[in-house]
Formats: sequence, C-alpha cells, structure tokens
Amino acid sequence: MKKKITVREILDEIDALKTNSFTVSQKISWIEDIEGRILCEIHNVSPENLPEIYREADTLTVLKPYSRLYSLYLASMIDFYSGEAGQYEKAKKEFDKAYLEYAKWYLRNK
Repeated sequence: MKKKITVREILDEIDALKTNSFTVSQKISWIEDIEGRILCEIHNVSPENLPEIYREADTLTVLKPYSRLYSLYLASMIDFYSGEAGQYEKAKKEFDKAYLEYAKWYLRNK
C-alpha cells in the first residue's frame, strides 16, 4: 500500500539528520516551494492551482521511495542559508539526483 508522507514526517526526519536552528514555519515554506516545483514541473499543475501547505499533517505528492527528495531539499536549504557552501553543493547534487529519479519514474508510470 502506498503511504502518503506528511509535512511532519519530513520535519522530523530533517531535524533528526541535520542540526539546525530554522523555524518550523521556515522549513514548511521550503517544503511548499519544492512541492510547488514538483507539481508544476512534473505534474503540469499551473502555479495558480497549487495547494498551500499550512499544517504539519498535510500530505505531500511524492511517495516513498522517492520522498527523500524533500529532506534532501531541506538539507540543501539549511546549508545554503547557514553559509555552508561546500555542504550546500553536496546536498544540492544529491537533491538534483533524487528529483530527476522521481521525474523519470513519474513520466514512465503516469
């Protein structure tokens, strides 16, 4: 059975993996950004039809095993805004790879 991933699960995962001092609302904003990109660029949803994420219980589009792209995106944003250029480059590279893997899977299976 496919399991929807919640915003809370992504927040818990990133906070367990990467020490950071960013607020929950800031991290939710980043999740909303990447969710919007996924919906627009891969699922062909127009920007004016994007859902807004307000609650930690909200579910996200990408299912496991591809959902790790959310935490990779957050890791890259944490590194970027913390001024960790080297770490940012590594995290961004892993995110880009995960995003492309999901896009390819989606296009093959839609």
